[in-house]
Amino acid sequence: MFSQNDFIAISRKFVCVRLESYESEEHQEMIRSFLRGAFANTAFCILAPDGKTRLSREGRSPSSLLGRRKETAETAPTIAVLERIAAKYSSKGSFSDAKLQDFHSTRQAVNVASGDQRLLLLTVGEKAASRRSTVRAVLNSKEAVGCYHHDFVDAKTDKGWQELLSGEK
Repeated sequence: MFSQNDFIAISRKFVCVRLESYESEEHQEMIRSFLRGAFANTAFCILAPDGKTRLSREGRSPSSLLGRRKETAETAPTIAVLERIAAKYSSKGSFSDAKLQDFHSTRQAVNVASGDQRLLLLTVGEKAASRRSTVRAVLNSKEAVGCYHHDFVDAKTDKGWQELLSGEK
């Protein structure tokens, strides 16, 4: 479902958040809150712009919007529900100004990119922070959005990141 063009198009009308549940106790608790105390690597729920009010049922996938327990190849009913929800909230900013992905650590970034089989782009160096606007413009372009994972390497929290990328590891 997630890779189908109609689902990708409607997802642009939402802020999609991916919690890194295995790396953060805070994120694990949030996942549990969506799954009635159970823990899994994914949960799905639509929240209002306040980030707290639930606008949909919660579950393991977008099918939960319709009260389904299993995924189906048919996306039209789910897309219709998403369109109705999106119509109630207008965007207050430009997609090109969307925040950039920045993981808790480079280790986490490498693990997630590997699991998703996406290229990982690391912004490294003393001037990394000053390059945010340039990197954001590129990664939020139509051609690049969703194709890469990105992480700003922080000298304080990401010590030893070079070792993650060397040798056979």
